[in-house]
Amino acid sequence: MKRLKLLILPLILLALISCDFSFLVDRGESFTTTNIMSSTTEDVITFLWLTDVHLGKEKTHQNSFTSYEEQLFKWLDGKKYPFTLITGDLVNSANDFAQAKAYITRLKPYCNNNVIYTIGNHEINKAPSNKLWVDYDFGDLSHSLFGRYTYSGISFYKLDTALRSLGLTQVKALERALKDDTNDFKLFVAHIPLSGNPIEATTLQMTIGTAEERNYIITLMKDNKVGVFLAGHHHKGNWEEHYDETAGEFIGSADHKNIMLNLDGTGYFYECTLDKANKTLTITPHIAADPKKTEKEVVFKLP
Repeated sequence: MKRLKLLILPLILLALISCDFSFLVDRGESFTTTNIMSSTTEDVITFLWLTDVHLGKEKTHQNSFTSYEEQLFKWLDGKKYPFTLITGDLVNSANDFAQAKAYITRLKPYCNNNVIYTIGNHEINKAPSNKLWVDYDFGDLSHSLFGRYTYSGISFYKLDTALRSLGLTQVKALERALKDDTNDFKLFVAHIPLSGNPIEATTLQMTIGTAEERNYIITLMKDNKVGVFLAGHHHKGNWEEHYDETAGEFIGSADHKNIMLNLDGTGYFYECTLDKANKTLTITPHIAADPKKTEKEVVFKLP
C-alpha cells in the first residue's frame, strides 16, 4: 500500500502541473481589437445573426432534425451585410469542421467577408483542443477565442463561453478592454446565455455556470453601458430579458428544426438593426423554413 501511495503521488503532481488554471489565475491576456472597415459613418447598421446551425447533425439525426441551409442562402441572394455574427454551435461536433469551412466560405460574399464567430460547446465536442477554431481564418481575423470587434462606433465583445464560464483570465481581460473603450455603443456576444429559465421545460437551457459570474457580467454591462448580451444555445422559441432600462439579453433560438426532449424548435435566424440616433437595437426573427416570414420584432433601448 505504501509503495502504491508513493507511485500515485508523482502522478497527481504531474496532472496538476499539466492543468490549465486559466479559470483561477489572471494570465494578463488582452482582448485583441479587430476593426471592421466602414467607408462611411453609418447612423443605422443592420447585420445578420445566426446561431446553433448544427451542421453535420443531419447525418446522425435524420428523423428529428431539419436543416434550413438552402432556404437561408436562397433568401440571402442579392443581400449584403457589413458582417455576420455567429454565436456558436455552427457544427454538431469537431468532426464536422470541414462543413463549417464550406458554410462560411459560402456565407462570406453576403457579409463583405466579415464573420464574428464565437464557438459553442459543440465545436469542442470530440475535439482534442480549440486549435482548429483558432488557426483557421473564418473571416474572424483575430484568431482568438475572445476579442473586441469595432464597426462604425460600435464595439462587439466576443466572449468564449463554450465551457459555461469565462474564467478569471477572460474576465480580467474584458475589464481592461472596457475601461479603454470610447465607442458609444457596446454589445456582448456569446454562446451560453446569462439568464433564461432553466427550470421551465420549454426552455431547458444551460446558462453561465455560477451565479457569481452571471451577476458580475451583468454588473459590468451596467457599469460600462453595454446595451445587450446576445446569446444562443437555446433551441425552442426566443427569450428576452431586461436587467434595467438600458441593459438586457436576447437568447436566440436555433437555426434548424429539432424534435427531441420537448425541444420542438421551429428554426430562426435574425436581422439586427442598431439605430444610433434613437439608441435602439431591433431584433427581427426570420422563420428559417420560410425566411420571408418574420415574427414580432424585439426592441432594446440602449444606454
